[in-house]
Amino acid sequence: MRRLTLLGLLLAIGAALAYWGEAAPDRSEANAGTPTMQFRVESGASTCTPMVNPTACTVPGTGTFQLAVTVTAFPPDPDGPPLGMPCTTGCATAGYAAMTTDIDWTGTGLVYKPTTDQTAEVLLPGGTLAKRLIISATRVQHGSLSAGSGATPSTFKGVVISLRFNCTSTASTNVITLNPASPLNPGGAALSDSFATVYPLSDSITINCVSASLDTDGDGCTDLREMGTNPMQGGQRNHNYFWDFYDTPDANNMRDRVITTTGDLLRVARRIGANDAMGTALINRNSDPLAGPPPPLPGYHPAFDRSWRIGPNQWDLGPPDGTITVITDLLGVARQMAHNCLSGM
Repeated sequence: MRRLTLLGLLLAIGAALAYWGEAAPDRSEANAGTPTMQFRVESGASTCTPMVNPTACTVPGTGTFQLAVTVTAFPPDPDGPPLGMPCTTGCATAGYAAMTTDIDWTGTGLVYKPTTDQTAEVLLPGGTLAKRLIISATRVQHGSLSAGSGATPSTFKGVVISLRFNCTSTASTNVITLNPASPLNPGGAALSDSFATVYPLSDSITINCVSASLDTDGDGCTDLREMGTNPMQGGQRNHNYFWDFYDTPDANNMRDRVITTTGDLLRVARRIGANDAMGTALINRNSDPLAGPPPPLPGYHPAFDRSWRIGPNQWDLGPPDGTITVITDLLGVARQMAHNCLSGM
């Protein structure tokens, strides 16, 4: 039990804990008077949503990334002006005299890579008495006082902790949690002001480790691409749904993973009007869209067919409806023009 409380002692240097504050509110409520800490992924081949203050990030299998803990708002001066009013006099005590973090992660897909120098992970400018305590293979605590051993409160907003992680090669979903301070967890995440008022803080982020080559739905876009944010590179799609990437086969049943005018648009245009005889044709709307080669022009094949949009994006088309038309199919492929899922982009 002694090991778990070492970082918590930082909060008691120079002052006793007066009382425990309320748990931190939701991240959307951050402001100058509501101390907050939030996770961010600072580097590495990752895609995060939303991009600012993300709740989830996708990282390639075996990929490395830096997980940052940022202070986005600090404790106000108890004797200062009301929120939103300018600070003129008597505001010297705004900020935090100490900060602690308690980070743990579930799942088996993450490997923490601690630095040799424990203080290298603590980035609070001017901070003193920085400490790190590795509690287990999936939990670590950090802490630091502000300048002058806590005598000068910090008003720094930005990255205060940075950790390096690797994804394993196996696809996995991992939740990283910032555990708040409490009487039973005094080394938990918190900011403490110069009056020894402790503000327990919490946050979480999901890290999806994805195989760089896995294409679950077989549509030509890897899962990593479809989980991305750039639709021109296959992003904002469902990696478990085939029909949202309009890549069509040539006469040899080959696909190039790029939506083009001379390829996909022309192939669909040449089959306008083709149908599956209400689902009774040998090749029909329920046939395997990857099977081929497709029949000679202008025969029907489900690879060239979609139905009305079923999602928020213009490429979220429904499965084949049995008839290749201008409205649903020709326009459907045109609206994905130049979308590209080739590797190496």
